[in-house]
Amino acid sequence: MIRNILFSAMLLLALWGTARLAHHKTDGLRLSKFVNNTPNHLLNFEEGSLEEILPLLGQNFTYFGRGLQSFSFLGDDGETVLKLFNNRYQRRISFAHWLPGIYPFKARKRALLRKSEFKLNRTFNSYLLAFEQMREETGLLFLHPQRGEGLPTITLIDKLKISHPFDLNKHAFALQKRADQVYPYLLKLKEEGELTKAQDAVKSLVELLRSKMEAGIGDNDPLIRTNLGFDKGRPMQIDIGPLYLNEALKNPNEQLSELKKITLSMKHWLEAHFPELVETLDEAI
Repeated sequence: MIRNILFSAMLLLALWGTARLAHHKTDGLRLSKFVNNTPNHLLNFEEGSLEEILPLLGQNFTYFGRGLQSFSFLGDDGETVLKLFNNRYQRRISFAHWLPGIYPFKARKRALLRKSEFKLNRTFNSYLLAFEQMREETGLLFLHPQRGEGLPTITLIDKLKISHPFDLNKHAFALQKRADQVYPYLLKLKEEGELTKAQDAVKSLVELLRSKMEAGIGDNDPLIRTNLGFDKGRPMQIDIGPLYLNEALKNPNEQLSELKKITLSMKHWLEAHFPELVETLDEAI
């Protein structure tokens, strides 16, 4: 009896360890995470001309990284990023619908539905806002939030270098320009002795943040280290969201307060790695 229990426990532990190892090796990427990754309702949205982006889709896309909202794949051209939306919220909504609507599940079901639907809508609303009002600032080339037609089946290459055919018509995705993250970009300019270019980069980055506020657009995750970058010297918001409309941000005093908070971590980084730019940052704010 004890031997059977120990064997079962060891087997479960081995299975759990295998699953965790597979997750680590693949970064949690599974094609099943893109099934039904569209919104639960139709969007009144014009995604743009297919003719302009079809040439970009005639290449392979290799796993590049992941965030909370999506998995990213880099095109062979090294300049185009395909973001496939994670269906985590859709899966939670499906699970919530499966729960019985009786005690003790009723309250849990209602809370899970409310929270998951809110986050799902927030994600897509953020991308719609960016595509309609900040396309240049976010480097968005194309947004396909719901099922459609006319798109090709492309090849995705995962972290293990395994190729997968992928029908874009059935999935929600975004195409975005690739950008270098802020701190590596500034360090590269420092190594090249390009102080003036680095100063201009800091000024333009602050101006991007300010212009977003002047348009009344807020950001729940304005982390400069990972969410902003530069595309051929131009500042760009890499991570799109969650963005939202906030008229209060049009107030200059509110902008100043927000800019100081958002750039504080950058100021600390500059003090440690590129102190020549601290004064430039302060003056730009």
